[in-house]
Amino acid sequence: MNILCLHFGVSNRILAFKNYINKSKKYNIKSYNVFDKDDFNNLKNEGFKMYDGIILLGIGSENTYYSDERQRVKCSIKCLKKDHREVLNYLLTLIELNSNTPILGICYGALILNYYYGGNEYKIPDAGIQGFLKTSIDKNCSLFKNIEGEF
Repeated sequence: MNILCLHFGVSNRILAFKNYINKSKKYNIKSYNVFDKDDFNNLKNEGFKMYDGIILLGIGSENTYYSDERQRVKCSIKCLKKDHREVLNYLLTLIELNSNTPILGICYGALILNYYYGGNEYKIPDAGIQGFLKTSIDKNCSLFKNIEGEF
């Protein structure tokens, strides 16, 4: 099985996840940090391939922040549009070309999938970067048609 694993910076959690997946001999995993210029260029040089699965992980290091005049916030879709347009366009094309491929979005990866499928991004003041937030399901979206309730 060929798995593409994309992440947005590096953290101990991301490295632990990649190491766990790599331990299984069932998977041939290609991993790229799309916020690293060399990694992103290597990914682009491979072209758009078909994969058996794609994993979009979360944000890793401090360098994935961007600043505006008012506040310092984690990189969001707004950040991708403003500072990482090429990365965003690549990701959207990759998702489109692999429309029949299972894609798992974790944290920031889920945000990107949400954006691709036309969802909205809401910010809760003082919610913090990590933690448990109540998530409601948009029952009008076909992506969530068989999921009930809130999380």
